[in-house]
Amino acid sequence: MPPNLLSEPSTLSLSQRNLLALTAALAPQPELVLLDEPSLHYDSSTFSTYIELIKNEVIEPGRTILMASCYYGEVERLAHQVGLFYQGRLWETLNPEDNRLWERHIKVTFEQEPPESLWKQWGISRVHRIVEGKPGYLVGVTENFNEIWEACRRHSPALLEEVPVDFERLLRPHLEEKTGEND
Repeated sequence: MPPNLLSEPSTLSLSQRNLLALTAALAPQPELVLLDEPSLHYDSSTFSTYIELIKNEVIEPGRTILMASCYYGEVERLAHQVGLFYQGRLWETLNPEDNRLWERHIKVTFEQEPPESLWKQWGISRVHRIVEGKPGYLVGVTENFNEIWEACRRHSPALLEEVPVDFERLLRPHLEEKTGEND
C-alpha cells in the first residue's frame, strides 16, 4: 500500500517533497508565483513534471511567474521575457526572439592567430577574445553551428569545445561591451 504523502513526507525524496510543496502552493491559483533557482531542488526524474506543472497551472491560465535563475534550460521553457540584473539593477530586458537567448558557444584556442575571415561567417553573432593577446576565443553562434565548428576545426585548434550556455556566460561579453569591464 502506498504511503500517505501528507502524514509520511519523509518517505519522499527531496525532489518529490519539493514537487508536493509546489503543487500545494499552486492549489489556491495565485496570480503571481515567485521562484528562486527552482531547478536546484529537482532531480532529472521530477524536473519535467515541475516544468509541466508550471506551464499548466501558471503560464497557460495567464498567471505571472517571476523566477530568478542562472540556468538557461528552465528559463527558455517558461519565459516570455528575461530580465538581466547586474550590480543590483535591471540592466536589460530580452524577449524569447532575441538571438542572444538562442546562442550556442564554441570555445576555441589556436596555436597561431586564425585568419580574420574565420569570424566573418554567417551565423556568428560575436567573437570574444578570452585572454587579451592570445588566440583563444568564445564564439557566439546563432545559426550555421556545424559549419562554423568545422571551419574552426580545419584551422587545427589546440582546444575546440562547445561550452554549455548559462546566463552569465551568455551575457558577459555583452555586459563587457556596455560597461568596458573585462574580468
